[in-house]
Amino acid sequence: MNRFGAILFVFLFLVRLKQGGFGLPLAAQSALAACLLVFARTASSRAPVSMRVLAWLSVFVPMGLQVESPAAWAGLPGLLLSLWGMASLGFSFSIEPADRGLVQCGPYRWLRHPMYAGELLACLGVCAVQPSLWNMAVVLLFMISLIIRIRAEEQIVAGYGEYAKSTRWRLIPRLW
Repeated sequence: MNRFGAILFVFLFLVRLKQGGFGLPLAAQSALAACLLVFARTASSRAPVSMRVLAWLSVFVPMGLQVESPAAWAGLPGLLLSLWGMASLGFSFSIEPADRGLVQCGPYRWLRHPMYAGELLACLGVCAVQPSLWNMAVVLLFMISLIIRIRAEEQIVAGYGEYAKSTRWRLIPRLW
């Protein structure tokens, strides 16, 4: 599935590159995802198929945000956090919940899911600048999918219990 996902992210890279503007940092995210998926470590354990499908579907939920170009820049801080998290994961990165080794460097020293936190922050930033019922519904759906993914990942990764004791916050510092 990672090879198919890499092809999909290459396609997104080309589309976003052509968009210019805020599409350029999104293109960088797509390119990094494609590279990391191609060279991802083999998982020692994986989530059930239903959870893997949900994970892939949740990738596309933020693309449902209705946003005009200037408002998209409100998502840049979250996108940068997400990119930092993705780069820190390195070849442990994947879309599907799986155990590819526990990563505790970079932003993973402070948050257990900084990549998701960044994606959520980006969506909330866009929604704050361009609020609508539709965008709020998209963000809510995305938050629900993240919570489900987080719980699945935390059950699969070996040594996660000890990591959770030393890195208190899952997604939002001082809240959860």
